[in-house]
Amino acid sequence: MSVRRWLPLLGHRLALLRGPWGAPFANLALNLFSGTAGGAAGPTLLLQVGSPSVGRHLAAAGVVDEAADGCGVVFTADPAIAAELLARQDDFVKMWDRPQQLAVQRISDNGLFTSSTTSPDWQTARGLLSRGFNTLKLAGYFPLVMDKIRGFLGEWGRYPPGALIPGVNEWLACLTSDAVVVAASGWDMRNLQRKGSGEDVHPFLSAFKFGLRYAFGIISAAEVLGWRHVLNPLASSAAAMEAQFERARKVCEDMVDDMVERTRRGELGSATSSVLSSLLSEKSPSNGQYVRQRAVYGHVINLMVAGHETTAATLGFLAAYLAAHPAWEDAIRTEARAVLAGRAELSLADLPRLATAEACFKEALRLHPPVGMINRDAQAPCVLGGRWLVQRGQRVAVLLTALHRNEDHWGGKWGSPHEFNPQRFMPGAAESCGRHACAFMPFGMGVRTCIGQQFALMEAKAWLASTYDLFTFKLPPGFTFMPSHKEGGASPNLQGLALQVFPAPGARTASAVARVPAFFGKGAAASSGHRRSDSLSRMHAGAEAACPAVGAGAHVPSPLSQEAAAHFAAAAASAEDTRSAHSAPAISSRTPTAETASASQSAAAAAAAAGGDDEGRHGTPLLVLYGSNAGTCEAFAELLVEQARLAGFEARTASLDSVITTAAGSSSSSSSSSGAAAGGLSARLPRAGALVVVTSTYNGYPPDNALQFARWLDAAAAAATDGGQGGAAAGLRYAVFGVGSSQWETFHAFPKRVDARLAAAGGERLRGLATADVCGCGFADAFEAWQADLLAELLAIHNVRVPRKGSAAAAAAAAQGFASRRRVGLRMLPEASPFPGASLEAAVATLRGVQGRGMGADGLPLDFTFSLLRVVRSQELQAQGSGRSTKHVELALPQGMAYTAGSHLLIQAANSRHLVAGALALLGLSGAEAVEWTPAVTPEAAARGCVMPPITISSAQALTWLSDLAAVPTRRQVLELAELCGCPPEAAALWELAAEDNYRQQVSGPRLSVLELLARHRGLLAALPLPRLINFLPRIKPRYYSIASSPRSAPDRACVTVARVELTTPSGRLHRGPGSCTLHDTPVGGFVMGSVSGLVSGFRLPPDPTTPLIMVGPGTGVAPFMGFMEERQALQQAGATLGPAVLFFGCRHPAQDYLYQERLEGWRASGVLSGLAVAFSREGPCKVYVQDLIKQQGEQLWALLDKQGAAVYVCGDARRMAPGVAAAFQAVAQEWGGRSASGAASWLGSLREAKRYLEDVWA
Repeated sequence: MSVRRWLPLLGHRLALLRGPWGAPFANLALNLFSGTAGGAAGPTLLLQVGSPSVGRHLAAAGVVDEAADGCGVVFTADPAIAAELLARQDDFVKMWDRPQQLAVQRISDNGLFTSSTTSPDWQTARGLLSRGFNTLKLAGYFPLVMDKIRGFLGEWGRYPPGALIPGVNEWLACLTSDAVVVAASGWDMRNLQRKGSGEDVHPFLSAFKFGLRYAFGIISAAEVLGWRHVLNPLASSAAAMEAQFERARKVCEDMVDDMVERTRRGELGSATSSVLSSLLSEKSPSNGQYVRQRAVYGHVINLMVAGHETTAATLGFLAAYLAAHPAWEDAIRTEARAVLAGRAELSLADLPRLATAEACFKEALRLHPPVGMINRDAQAPCVLGGRWLVQRGQRVAVLLTALHRNEDHWGGKWGSPHEFNPQRFMPGAAESCGRHACAFMPFGMGVRTCIGQQFALMEAKAWLASTYDLFTFKLPPGFTFMPSHKEGGASPNLQGLALQVFPAPGARTASAVARVPAFFGKGAAASSGHRRSDSLSRMHAGAEAACPAVGAGAHVPSPLSQEAAAHFAAAAASAEDTRSAHSAPAISSRTPTAETASASQSAAAAAAAAGGDDEGRHGTPLLVLYGSNAGTCEAFAELLVEQARLAGFEARTASLDSVITTAAGSSSSSSSSSGAAAGGLSARLPRAGALVVVTSTYNGYPPDNALQFARWLDAAAAAATDGGQGGAAAGLRYAVFGVGSSQWETFHAFPKRVDARLAAAGGERLRGLATADVCGCGFADAFEAWQADLLAELLAIHNVRVPRKGSAAAAAAAAQGFASRRRVGLRMLPEASPFPGASLEAAVATLRGVQGRGMGADGLPLDFTFSLLRVVRSQELQAQGSGRSTKHVELALPQGMAYTAGSHLLIQAANSRHLVAGALALLGLSGAEAVEWTPAVTPEAAARGCVMPPITISSAQALTWLSDLAAVPTRRQVLELAELCGCPPEAAALWELAAEDNYRQQVSGPRLSVLELLARHRGLLAALPLPRLINFLPRIKPRYYSIASSPRSAPDRACVTVARVELTTPSGRLHRGPGSCTLHDTPVGGFVMGSVSGLVSGFRLPPDPTTPLIMVGPGTGVAPFMGFMEERQALQQAGATLGPAVLFFGCRHPAQDYLYQERLEGWRASGVLSGLAVAFSREGPCKVYVQDLIKQQGEQLWALLDKQGAAVYVCGDARRMAPGVAAAFQAVAQEWGGRSASGAASWLGSLREAKRYLEDVWA
C-alpha cells in the first residue's frame, strides 16, 4: 500500500467566505466540492485554513508536532473516509482545542458538545445525559411535545386565511426551546405564550444567540450597535461588543443557576426523572463519577442550545421546501390523515407510520445539516484511506454539506443532489441504490453521536403531521432562499423566512385548529398553567398517549405498544431473571395494597393451610439449583420446589452460579452449607438433605448462569482424581435432570458433565441421570413424573413419614396442577375502572431500581437486561417470487449495550395478532378490558419478598405477551382440562383424548394447541377465564438470533438475518413463528424488546487475524459470518494482515435466495474473503449442498486445517446440515489426511476440544 506524504493542497480560508450563502461551511462545500465531490482533486483534500501563527500556537501547546500540521485541515466528502473515522474512534478523536473552539467555550463552557472526548467532564456527562434521552424517556416526553405543538397550532390558527406569518424561525425556536427545556428540567419557558401575546420571548433566546454568534465571530458591530456607533472615533466598538457579550453570558448563567436551585428545592422536575436532577445528584454510568458543580452550566447550555436550535432551523428549511413543492406537502397531509384515522391528535405509537414526514425531515437535514462538519484529530501519526499520512494532532473534517450532496450517493435516479427530493429517504430507497451507510451523518457519529436525535425526530414528525393536517403554506412573492447565521446561533437558518398560511384542503374548520381549549392567548393563563401541570405529571407517571386506545372489537396493539412492552419488561424480569431465587427487597416504592399482597402470598398461604403446620412439615433441606438460558429449567426448578414444600421439605431454588464464591469468601461457617473449595473457587453445598440440579446445555457449553459452577466442578473433579482427600463434594447426595434437544450433537452434554463430575468429586447419586427431549411434546410430563418419584425417594431415604394431612395437601396440590398455579397474578378490573395503561418508563425504572438497590438477603443481585431496540432498517433479502421471506433487520442499541462479532441477540417474541384475536373471541372479550397484573407472585418469588406493584394492562396485551398461545398441552394438562370441563360429553371426550395413543396421534403429533382444544370443547370456557388461561399456558420465551454485524462497523447497531416462519400445522392451524414474525412485522421506527445475550459459546473470531477461517453457513446461517466479514474488513482497512477465509454458503437458487450476494462477492473481490463457494440445491438436476462442496474442495481445506491451524465455524440447521457437515470434514480427513473412519472421528473430536471446530446451530 503506497503512502503519499500530502493530500491534494487547495486554496486558503477565503474558500469559507466566497459563495452565495451567508453560511461559511456551506460555501466551503460548494467551493471545494461539486458533482462527484471534487472532480480531479477527489473527495478528500488538504486545505490551509489557519495562519502560521495559529500553527505555531498549537505546536507550542503540544497539540501538534509541527506548526504546519496545525494549519492544514483534511477535508473530505467521502463516506468511506467517514466510515474509517468511525471504525477508528481511538485513532481519531473529537478534540475541542482550536482557538475558535476555545472562543466558543466563553459562552458554552466545557459542555457535552463543546468539549473533547478526552475530557473527564464529557466522559462523566455523556452517560447521564444519554440516559435522559433514551427510548424509554421519549415515551414520557411525547405528551409534553404534543402540548407545545397544540399551543403552536392554536397560535397560528388565529391568523386569517392568506395572512403572512413573519418571523417563522423565531416561532419554531420558541416551540423547540420550550419543548426541550420542559422535557429535560420540568420548567416551562412559555416562549410560545409570550410570542403569541406580543411579549418579548425569554431573554435566554436572544442572549445565547448573540453569545454564540459573537463567539463564532459571525456577527458584526454594525449589526448590533449600528453604523453611527461604529464610525464614532470616541467609542470603542470592541469594548461595547465585549460588554454586551458579558451581559448575555450573565443572562444565561442566571437562568441556569435559577433552574439548578429550583431543582434542588424540588420545585422543578422530579427527583428521579429530570435530566437536570440526574446531572446534580447521580453518578455517571460511564465512569462512576459525579458531574462537577462548575460543569453543570456548560452541560445545561449545550443541551438547551443543541436541543432546540438545530431542530428549529431544519423545520424552517423544510417548511420553505414544502411550500415550493406542494406535492410533498400533500403527501405529508395524506399520510397524517390516514394515520389519524379521524382522531384529533397523534399518539406516540403513530410516529413509526409517518414515513413520508420522516423522509422530508431527513431530506432537509441532508441539504442543510445544522452542524457544518464533523472534526476528528489524529492521536498519533497514521495512514488515512490506506495512502495518506496524517500527523499527530492534524484535523480531519467531514464536510457534511458536501458529503450529503455527493453525486455518487445522492444523484442518479434521484436527480441533482442539490435539489429537494424526499424520495431518497422513503423506505427501501437507500437499499435500492446501494447508498453508503456513512453518506448521511447529520447527527454526528460514533461516541459523539447526538444524544437527542430521537427526540428531534419525534418532535419534527409530530409537528409536521399535526401542522400540515390543518394548514397549507405559500412563500411570499420574491422570497430569496438564503441560508445564513443572521437569525440563528450555531446553526444557519433560512434568512427572513415568512409564510402565507391557508386552511388545508379538507381541514376540520378553523375552530378545530386548537382541538382542545386554547392554553395561550388572552384569558387563558390559568388554564394553561393547569395543562402544563398535567403534562408534567404525565411525564413522570407515564405517557398516557403513548399507545392508541383499544377500541371496540378484538383489537390487538401493534408491536411494540408502550403498555405491552411495559408489562413484558417486568414479565421478562420476573419470569426470566427475577425468579432466579435471588432474594431481593420489594421493588415498589409504594406500599402494595392488601389485595396485591394477598395475591402475592396466596400460594404460600394455601400451602401452609393445607399441610404446612408442624404436623405436616418435617424440614428436610432440599436445594434445587438450575442452569437456564431460556427459562425452562428455571421453571422446572420452581415447580419442584413448590411441590417439595407442599410435601414438607425446607426447599429453595437458585442458579448454579449463585452458590459459588471465591475461596477466600466462602461461607463455610454456614450451618446449612459447607465450603467445598477447588481451583480458587468455593461452592456452598448443603451439609444435610440433598442437592438437585436441573440444567440445560448450549452447544455443549454451560448455560450463562452456570459458568462459574462449571469451572469449580471441573477443578473439584480434577483434584479428587489427583488424589484429593475425600473430594470437594464428599457427603453430598444429589440428582441431576437434563433438558435438551436431540437435534444437537451435544445433546445433554452439560447435564452429563455435571452428573459425572459431581460423582468424581465425591458426591453420592440419589438416582441416575434423567433427561428430557424438548423436541417431544411430553417432556414436561417426563419431568413431573421424575420429580414425583424423586420426592418419594427422598422421603424414604430420610426416613420421613409425611402425616396424612401433609400428604393429602401435597396430593391435592398435585392434582390441581397447572390450572391452579399462579405463574402471574392477574385480576380483571371492573368495567367502570379507568384504564390509563402502563408506562414502559415506569416499569423498567422499577426493575432497574431493584437492581440499583444492590443485593437481596442472600447476597445475590437481581438482574434486568432487556431494553427497547428500535428498528432502523428492515430489508427483504429474498427475490420476488421466491415464495419465502427473509429479512435483514437492523436495530439501534441503547447506550451501554455492547456486543462482539459472533454474539447473539435475545429478542422477546410476541403472539401473533390472529392468535390473540382468536383467543379474545373465544373468551368473549374485546381486547380493551383493563387487567391488573402483578408480576412475581409465585410462591418462590413471594418467599423472597419480591413483590412488585400492580400494573394495569389490556386483555389484548396480556394475551400478546404473558403466555404462549400456540403451546401444545401436555398429557397432564389434557387430563386437567377434562376435570375442569363442565360439559359431561366434552369431558368424556377429553378423558379419551388423554390416553397415551390418542394423545400422541391427535394432540402432540398434529401439534394441537390449547386454544384449538378450547374451540372444540366450549364447555371449558367457563372454567378458564383470562387470568386462569394465562396461568394455565406456559410463558412465551425469548428467541436467540446470531448477530449479523460487527461493532467495528457500527457499535450502536446490531443486525439480524431472520427467515419468516409461517406454516400450517397438521391440525390445520396457521402457525406464525412468534420470534421471526415479531421482527418481520415491526416497521422501521418501531421497537422490539431485546438484549445482547451473554451466551458464552466461543463462537468468536480468533484473536490473531492471520488465523485461517473455514465458515459454513447456508441460508440464515450466514448471519454471524456477515459480522465476521465486517470485522475483517475493518481490520483490513486499518492495515492488518488477514489470513485466508473461506465461506461455504448454500441456498436454493441464485435468482431467488442468494442472501447478501453483492456484499459477499464484494468481500471476495477485496480480499476479505479468499474463497466463496455457493451450493444451489434447486438450480440443476441434482441437489447440491454445502457438505458436497466441502468434499469437492477437500485438498485445499485439509492444507488449511492440517498445516495452517484453521478454525472451522458452522452455523445453521442442527437436524441435517450440522451432522452432514461434520461427516464431510471427517471424509476430508479420511481422503486427504489418510485417516481411518475412527481416526477421522477422533480427529474431529480433537478439533472440538481445541475449540477449532465451533458450532452455532438450532433446531
